[in-house]
Amino acid sequence: MVTRIAVLPLLASCTCLLYGQGTPPHFPSALRNGGNGSDIAAPSGSRPTDDELTRSPLGRAMVAVRVRWRLVDTGGEQITGVICLVGLKRGMDSRLGARREAKEKGGIWSCQPPRRKGPVFLEVRGDGWVHITGVPVGRPRVIDVVIDRRAVVVSGRVRSSSGNPLRADLFIEFGDYATGLRADARGGFEVSARWPEIPERPADWTKPCWVHATVRGLNSASVTDIDRFTGLVLTLEKSAALIGRVLLPTGMRGFAVRPEFTHNGRRSPGGYFDELGVLRQSASMRSGRWSMTVRTHILNQEIIRLGRLDLAEGQVLRDPRLNPLDLRGVIHSVKLQAVDDDGKPVDHVHLYTRENREALSGDHNLRSLPIVRGQPLDVWVSAHGDYRYRNVTLHDRDVTVQLSKSDRATFIYEGPHEKGLRVFLMPHPSTGWPRHLSAVGDVEVTGRASVPVTFPGRCIVRLLHLRDGAETESYELAPAVVDLSRVPETPIRIQKRKL
Repeated sequence: MVTRIAVLPLLASCTCLLYGQGTPPHFPSALRNGGNGSDIAAPSGSRPTDDELTRSPLGRAMVAVRVRWRLVDTGGEQITGVICLVGLKRGMDSRLGARREAKEKGGIWSCQPPRRKGPVFLEVRGDGWVHITGVPVGRPRVIDVVIDRRAVVVSGRVRSSSGNPLRADLFIEFGDYATGLRADARGGFEVSARWPEIPERPADWTKPCWVHATVRGLNSASVTDIDRFTGLVLTLEKSAALIGRVLLPTGMRGFAVRPEFTHNGRRSPGGYFDELGVLRQSASMRSGRWSMTVRTHILNQEIIRLGRLDLAEGQVLRDPRLNPLDLRGVIHSVKLQAVDDDGKPVDHVHLYTRENREALSGDHNLRSLPIVRGQPLDVWVSAHGDYRYRNVTLHDRDVTVQLSKSDRATFIYEGPHEKGLRVFLMPHPSTGWPRHLSAVGDVEVTGRASVPVTFPGRCIVRLLHLRDGAETESYELAPAVVDLSRVPETPIRIQKRKL
């Protein structure tokens, strides 16, 4: 067997939203990577188990091996006439940024996964539907990927104001995941998913945030914070438009900043700045009074706030404050690098602010971060591999932060064992750590759980019960708070608190 491995170029991409063969003009373009991977001949037709789809084989794509699969429905029949995209969850804007379109030959699909670490996902696109599932990597044989369209996350139909169905483009964002698709000829659409187990905020992956449809200058009202995800009816009407552009320092792309819109006093999705800094609409802008706040894209610092943007239905507003909005000299770039105790670069850096749950998580160690001049910003830095959090201040100079491996605390859960139990730590408010930091450890059959102490000090202890990768129950424990300023040598015994 001869294996051929190609070194692939780094994919520099924005929020990548692919619509079949192309990308609608109102969304950022996707930059695709080419290149051949390793061709591995192997037996066909094996089906991955549930454990393989949700645990280690899916887990982290660390090998340069071409993934090969067949698409079948729940009855075992082969699915044809679709488009497949392979990518990772982690990308710019926390979307599935690094995607590649798979190729099909003789019913067998294949694709080289992006050469980065992260959960590997497959998007299968049909007429009016999208299915998302995990893809095992590192298996030298063809697998059957089962497309179960009954696992619906979002569904509905698009119509005109007179009630006629429209084949519109849709943008759907749920949790940290965003996707786009085109409704079918009857205006119908659906997104189904089989979510693999993702350690980082798994519950966020199953709750939609907002849905929006658009076609030929018509837009729907953006459905936000929806409780009922199926049977949505989106009515498209003529909307207003806002034109603008930002000027940024040399070398900084438009994605470095983002607009945040408020309509009649309520926050509303509105649009984004493309690579050249041009304001693009990705949501309906109804008539009424709008305001716009421009923020740095990653660290979420406020740059400027513009009020009294009065829009009228069917009209285009070209506000002089936005044409152009000159931010040169207002923001600049700061480089952040993390190294270990030996001075070697650390991969997969996590960056948090006090307000943001997670400002940045990426595989590239050296980051150029947009920051507002004259506004020092405290951030907390860690990395994949149980490194202890370090607090640093970003201001006007590049920063190198040294990270050390954290100690591990051992807990003994004195209760009946159930699959999916985890010990969960978060900082006590008295410590000053950001409240959204957390650390977890799986409870073994023996009741033992090993948890990295990534933020020393007093910690709140909880017991989580996860099913299918999502939290279903959370229990208070006794003791409810433990002091991990110094990790004890003996295990900490915990049990469910009696209410």
